[in-house]
Amino acid sequence: MKIISKISLALIMASLSAVTQADNFRLFVGQMKTLPFSEIERVAVGNAGLVSTSIMDNGELLILAEKAGDTEIQIWLKSGQNIIHKFYIIPANTARNVAEVRSIVGRVRGLSIRQVGSNIILKGAISHRASSMLKKVTKVYTNVLDLTSATASNDLHKVFKKMRQVKVRSAGDKLVISGNVSEKDKAYINAVKDSYPELVDLTVSTTAPPMVYMKVQITELGNKTSESLGIKWDVTSDAPAGRFTTLSHLKNSITGGLTGNINATITAAINNGSALLLASPTLSALSGSEAEFFAGGSFPIKVVQDGETSIEFKEYGISLKIKPLVDANNRISASVETELSDIDASVAVDGVPGLLSRKTNTHVSLMTGQTFALSGLVNRNMSRDVARFPFLSKVPILGALFKSKNFINNKSNLVIFITPYIVTPESDLNQKQLLVAERMQAKFLDSAVFNLEILE
Repeated sequence: MKIISKISLALIMASLSAVTQADNFRLFVGQMKTLPFSEIERVAVGNAGLVSTSIMDNGELLILAEKAGDTEIQIWLKSGQNIIHKFYIIPANTARNVAEVRSIVGRVRGLSIRQVGSNIILKGAISHRASSMLKKVTKVYTNVLDLTSATASNDLHKVFKKMRQVKVRSAGDKLVISGNVSEKDKAYINAVKDSYPELVDLTVSTTAPPMVYMKVQITELGNKTSESLGIKWDVTSDAPAGRFTTLSHLKNSITGGLTGNINATITAAINNGSALLLASPTLSALSGSEAEFFAGGSFPIKVVQDGETSIEFKEYGISLKIKPLVDANNRISASVETELSDIDASVAVDGVPGLLSRKTNTHVSLMTGQTFALSGLVNRNMSRDVARFPFLSKVPILGALFKSKNFINNKSNLVIFITPYIVTPESDLNQKQLLVAERMQAKFLDSAVFNLEILE
């Protein structure tokens, strides 16, 4: 009998020793507390209306104080340990809550936070995203009253900031956008309207033809470098052949282009001295329109008409006209016209030379970013006329070529590389060009302001 009593007493003591009276906690209504545990088996709350609990993935126990009062939370661990915590929930500390709310949402644009008695009032016109965040705040802080209104203004100003052609303005509780946009941007705007009924769309979808940007590199290229690129020369004639070279080597109708590392090859040739970059202009034209480049000069001649003498200027040099056309597959077909007008000393009158003009026309078809080469344009005899007509040496681009010993000795030729790109308002190339223009404008304005300050 005594043995049984001792065993019962031992079991009771063991049971009591498994229960641990842990810390007591004081929480304000709306305050959260985490307790570090591992392998929690179950949790019981004495008064479930005062606090709510949640076991997190990392094993911690999250406790949220919801209503004033006293309660106990009992926790059973898988190890067999039983822990009891006492919680004293007291009414919210409004001043503290205001500080906490400000730290969470104080930077929201358009939001006003103020304390009225034991409540926190939120007012203002805010973005939809900020409104969603405030809903979460009001669940934690029960004394927060949300009187804000969600508006599309803040959101949409950010959405359309990158669309430079779109103007955004407010009209009451509506946001109005206007301007000419591409079909792609119009589809995007329509998708945005589904989420923002406050948006009034006055934009117009334009079907303007795409812009073609043409990078032109005018080079004096050594013959060996030219041959490595597949450019062949007619060594039996000095007449300008107007050759257009691409991978297909077709004469008048060309498909394809010099692709790959052509720019790297040209750069390397310039660096090692086997090529000279004479000019690198850029041309732009709408699909179906024409872009023109002229490298040359002009000289005066006397014109006698009805007994009166007047002066006219005649142009000579290289004229390049390119008319690109973009098809539905974004392939560029270009009509290229070249005209060479050179000095003809054989028909000089009173020391004034005549002009000899030659024209060539061809068509190329290639994809954006591909390159074609134009060669055989300059008559080598033109360089021999520099001594007779010194002004030829001052002609842009051609003047440097005429003085080149390699060109005179038939070791190099004038080669023009043309690389077209299809440009859209949102394309990276167009954005880069706009950025360069903005920087130049800013630099000019800074300089203008500085000069005005000096004058003052």
